[in-house]
Amino acid sequence: MSVLKPLKVSFLNGILYRRDGVSLNLWERIVTLSLAYRNAVDIRIFVTATDYDDPRIVVVNSPADVLRSHHYQESDILLFDFGIHNTIFDLILAAKPWQKKVTYFHNITPSALFPNTSRHSVTVMSERQRSNLFCSDFVWCNSEFTRNDLTDLGYPIDQIGILYPPIIIGEGSSNCRPQTGPAHLLYVGRFVKQKGIMDLLQAVAYARDSGNANFALKLVGTQRYSDREYANEVLSFIRRNDLDALVSVEGELSERDLLCRFNEAHCLILPSYHEGFCLPIAEALSRGCYVISYDAGNLRYIAGGLSDLVPTGDAGRLGESIVRFVKQFSKPWGQRLYETDSGPIDVMTFERKAIDFAQKYSKRSVAAQFLLFFDNAINSHKAHPVKQPAVIDATDDRVVDGSAKRDFLVNAIRNAIDAANRMELRDQL
Repeated sequence: MSVLKPLKVSFLNGILYRRDGVSLNLWERIVTLSLAYRNAVDIRIFVTATDYDDPRIVVVNSPADVLRSHHYQESDILLFDFGIHNTIFDLILAAKPWQKKVTYFHNITPSALFPNTSRHSVTVMSERQRSNLFCSDFVWCNSEFTRNDLTDLGYPIDQIGILYPPIIIGEGSSNCRPQTGPAHLLYVGRFVKQKGIMDLLQAVAYARDSGNANFALKLVGTQRYSDREYANEVLSFIRRNDLDALVSVEGELSERDLLCRFNEAHCLILPSYHEGFCLPIAEALSRGCYVISYDAGNLRYIAGGLSDLVPTGDAGRLGESIVRFVKQFSKPWGQRLYETDSGPIDVMTFERKAIDFAQKYSKRSVAAQFLLFFDNAINSHKAHPVKQPAVIDATDDRVVDGSAKRDFLVNAIRNAIDAANRMELRDQL
């Protein structure tokens, strides 16, 4: 009796770290696939750095290290993650004809938001490497905004699927949210310029100077991926403008403490200049927490009309929204109204609607969607090749056809395969 061989699956990404949003999203997909298919899949995870301890993880230094892996070369499906330049993603250009290729696209923060910084060059490289997406049979993207980015680039909409990042922190409720006292305001995110923290502090100063200081703001965010110089500017602004009594900086928190902050907060404020998804808003809504944000990127879509959207970059309007919200705290809990893009909603109705809406971002919902997409990718016929647009080649300033870049890199990677095989044979001898 013949025994079916397990499906060989390779996950490929730059890094895999526990407190990194992209990594956590990737890990949830790995766990979901492992639990659903069990012995029917043989998984390897190729990354350049990790703090996970799992025997299926293969830490590599270069694409050539991946190419030396028999598992990779025999994989039935290659699952890439892409959101920032990494050389591992170039392996998609040299995949074998019978291998299914899927890329999870996390969007790219525009290079224009990083003027005169070291991050600018990396982002430019990411924007160029984005053309590799056209070698994917399918692209799973993290949001409606990212899907629109892809279709604007010319990627066929019938080969795109929206797979939201799941809410990672544990289940919560709004029962511990104070119904009296000051408004509890919250910011969650990195301390970088494009997140608009200085806009938020200007808005807070405006609210205080308008005589509406019945609130307290907590700034929560990982320092590992923050801009230290910008973080110092934030602290300096708080001191210079005497905001110490209203604003506290907590830095990075454990998942348990972060869950507690969401359960206590009345309002999450995120004046970001770009968001491909924005997990903190999904987490806030799942706890019945109100949201004020700019209208950049996916912030227009993620709350489903249940947030107060402010024109991006308008710190004055942001301050007015804070004032309007804080004034509600002079009323009894049951009489408070929250302004949203769908119109004013009383607080209790808002909490119920927000929690119901956020179910689409739950682990269970996202896992079911992922397994559906995975099954479709495995069982589909190979997608027709997607014609690539003209791109700027990373090795040349001239504009060249996308296929020329592909041929150049394919030959380079094939040479690396030959070199890897020769090295392996030499080691055996």
